[in-house]
Order: sequence, then structure tokens, then C-alpha cells
Amino acid sequence: METKMEWSRTRRDLFLKCPRAWYLRYGHPTPPNGINDVQSNRRPWDLMLRAMKEILIERLEDLREQKQWSP
Repeated sequence: METKMEWSRTRRDLFLKCPRAWYLRYGHPTPPNGINDVQSNRRPWDLMLRAMKEILIERLEDLREQKQWSP
């Protein structure tokens, strides 16, 4: 069972304004030992894809319910 991520307003705003900046700030953790293994390289990409999927689903649901998003 997958748990739903809860984001702060600032984290979501940054993702919507600039996904690259979001990735550099939240999606690209530096490993404590400084070693970049395959898992640490894959994790940020997976986080970004999961976030994009959640935003897309949220927008589609709001569109279906005729909710308007502010620019």
C-alpha cells in the first residue's frame, strides 16, 4: 500500500513554478557518506515522477469537479 505524500504550500508552489529548482532542493539528497550509488541516483527521479503524477491526478479531479486553479 502506497502512502500519500503531504506537501507544504511552498514545496508545491516551487514545483509548479520550476520543477528543476524543486528537484535540486528536495529531490536530490546528498548521501551522508558521499557515495552516489544506483539507488540514490534513482530515488530523486522516482520522487519527481510520483509528484508529477499526484499533481496531474489532482488537476484532473478538479477539472472534473469544475474547480478553477489560480495561475
